Parts: sequence; structure tokens; C-alpha cells
Amino acid sequence: MSDYRNMEFLIDQKLVDKLVSDSDFQKIKGALSYPDNRIFRCAWVMYQAKDSLRPLKWHPVLIKDQDSGKVGFEYNPGGWKSKNKAGKVKLSLQELLSIIINRSFNSNDTVRCKYSDSSSQDGRNISDMQFDEDLSSLLAKYKYPTLPSSESSHATELSDAPIFSENEKSIVAQSANEIEEFIDGFNGEEKDVIAKYRLNQGKYRNVQLRYWDNTCAVSGLKNSRLLVASHILPWSKSTASQKGNPYNGLLLSVVWDSLFDKGLISFDDDGKAILDRLSAETIRCLGLECSNQAISTDKLTTQHRQYLQMHRVLHDFY
Repeated sequence: MSDYRNMEFLIDQKLVDKLVSDSDFQKIKGALSYPDNRIFRCAWVMYQAKDSLRPLKWHPVLIKDQDSGKVGFEYNPGGWKSKNKAGKVKLSLQELLSIIINRSFNSNDTVRCKYSDSSSQDGRNISDMQFDEDLSSLLAKYKYPTLPSSESSHATELSDAPIFSENEKSIVAQSANEIEEFIDGFNGEEKDVIAKYRLNQGKYRNVQLRYWDNTCAVSGLKNSRLLVASHILPWSKSTASQKGNPYNGLLLSVVWDSLFDKGLISFDDDGKAILDRLSAETIRCLGLECSNQAISTDKLTTQHRQYLQMHRVLHDFY
């Protein structure tokens, strides 16, 4: 990494170069223009504005520097309200993403944002940034090892893995739309709780029970009354397509689900449980000492792995 204008944050130039040549990145960047579209809609921070009853999405916005004429995302080391206003700098999209991928920022660093259809602008903490499915996949690609290829040890497992039918995908998508309409007006964690309850009362649960053979994906428990159909990426953090994607789901026992939901555990790309945040005593008392402590690999697909990567990013597993 190299220092950038003697700021406290760091730009990884090698990563920047890789991003520039990445076709997925080019697709995302292609949606940006200035001045026709100054808002970067793939990323946002939720914010409760004073003049709105509902939370709004505040998006990073391209700004033109009055002195140099450079167009970029205005980054503020130390925060928007910092007295060190001379510290603000304009960054390209690839530079901004390299900071996010490497987490080379402080918790109070901000990026200039505005919410849609409003002239109001301000800084929002970059640590609170959320992303859509395409950008999440791009970030995960560089934050973690590449997903298994056809030549990897997972090749047979992936090719033999059962898949959701088009009808099941349609059912889950429709269910997600109905739930989203029902919980309109609720916020954050409250949305997650209500959505999860309704998901487990309807067709989504049946689809997940069928896929996982009425068995906890990790422990092998077969008591359906103790199994929860859970989103991997929480409802409030998911885009519309992610909410309606059956691969964004696991069937877990109530204990494994609770820990996973709270970000106390996660799973790696092989499905192996990451229990580092739990003490040996906690693992023993909760009965987590099952034979393999891993998701059944004959059910784990590339799509599941992508959502598990997002779960690890969300809960800071490294």
C-alpha cells in the first residue's frame, strides 16, 4: 500500500489497478456519469431525515473540486464535522472501493452523500455503508479468496448439488414482496424480526425445509419444530432481489440460528463453522460439539457461498 497525500487512510494501488481491469467493476462504473447522475446508487447509508417519516438512502455523490476541477467522491478523514476541512480529498471510485475492501479507514471517516430527489447534502460514515448485490459480490471477490472453480475440490459437490426449481424461486420472490409490503414503515432490527417470523409461517419455510431435507444444515437435527428458515444476509441489509433469493437462506436449529443471526458465528467457503468468538465452555453448554460443525457440502452451492461471504463481511469475520 502507498500513502495518499499524507492522509491517515491508505490506497492500495495494486488493488486499484485490478479493479480498473475487472469487467464487473467496469459494469458498475459504467452506471456513473457526471453531471447527469452524480449519485452512486449501488452504495448507501440509511438515515432518518428530520423532514421524512421513513428512513432514506443517502448515496455517495460525485463532487467537482473547485480548484483542480477533478471529479470524485469527497472523502473526509476525521469526519464531516471535523475542523480539519483541509483534509477532505476527491477519490475515484476504484480508490474509494480499495479503502472499503481493505478497511483502511477510521470509524469516523465520512464520504459526501445526498439522498435521492433532494438537494440536501452531508457526510455519512463510510463504516455504515451498505451495498447492492452486484457491488457486494465485487467487494467479496477481492476481500476473500476466489470462489471454487471447476477445477477445485468442490467441483463434484457443486455440480451434484440440488438446486431450487424456477417455481420455488418464483414462490420465494413473491413471498418476499408480500412481506416487504406488510412491514413497510418498520425499521432496522424490527424489520428483521417481523420478516423472519412471517418467512417461517409461509411458503419460504416450506421451500427451505424441502431443500435441506427437513434437517438442520449443520447439526443434523430433524425436529421441524426446532428448525428456523433464516436469511443469511439479514432482511434489512438485503436488496429486493436478495430478499427473494432462496439461496440467501439456511435451515438451522434454533440455537445455531440465534448465534448466526447475532453475528456470533459464521461459516467459511467450505461450510465449516467459525466459532472463534465463543468460549469452549459456551460451545459445550450450547451443545455445539456436533460431529463436523459444518454445513452439509452436498447442499452448499456457489450462490450460498456468496451470501456467506457477505455475512462474514457484515459481521467483520476475517
